[in-house]
Amino acid sequence: MTITKLQDKYLAEIDKLRTILDDENIDNNKFYVIKSSINKLLNIEKLELIMQMKKAEGKISDYMNEINNIKNLQQFLENMTSSTENIQELLLKLEKHIR
Repeated sequence: MTITKLQDKYLAEIDKLRTILDDENIDNNKFYVIKSSINKLLNIEKLELIMQMKKAEGKISDYMNEINNIKNLQQFLENMTSSTENIQELLLKLEKHIR
């Protein structure tokens, strides 16, 4: 249920994360900038969903489930480090989220 206009921006951040993984040493500064960008996209998406939910009649539970998924992803982002394993897990979660 990802907002279509945000999908390209998510894909750009996913590409940046893959580039970081390709480097021998992970650049923490680049990682935290990308992490911040992803969090901003998630916040924008959450606000868009809330606005759509207010206009929608019925099926509010679908919107609430999606908002909860975004909150869970943001919690993961907040707690993660720049380890290769965490970045790979984030990539999987983001790819699943935008589909």
